[in-house]
Amino acid sequence: MFGFEKMIFEGAKGQKVDYAKKNKYDLISYLDDSGEELKRVFMSKSKYWKYEKEFRFIELGHTGVKKYNKNKLKQIIFGCKADDTNIKKIIQLCQINGFEHVKFKKAKLIPGKFALDFDDIDKDLYLNQGLEGLGSLN
Repeated sequence: MFGFEKMIFEGAKGQKVDYAKKNKYDLISYLDDSGEELKRVFMSKSKYWKYEKEFRFIELGHTGVKKYNKNKLKQIIFGCKADDTNIKKIIQLCQINGFEHVKFKKAKLIPGKFALDFDDIDKDLYLNQGLEGLGSLN
């Protein structure tokens, strides 16, 4: 998961995720070709994730790279099952591609709850392991 400042893309407007009440979702029409039904699917989550207060940027029909201001990316959160090899690669790629300011966290399950907690990652532990073999993001 990526944590951005509110305005990341020029002229783009994020939409709040709809957290389903009672975990019931409206049926979708697979015959709709306007993209609105598909967008609704991408904008819906279980009520249990409401604490995230998530916004999403969806641009149907766009392919390829979407450029944004590097300074708007504030944090990257790795999932519970992310392995150290991939964490190291992402942290090191950020370092060599102008994202030195980005903070890193790793999610962990909270026992007995349908929730996550997030531990800060000390990126220096990964950066001291060398940058060889990594490429550019440009």
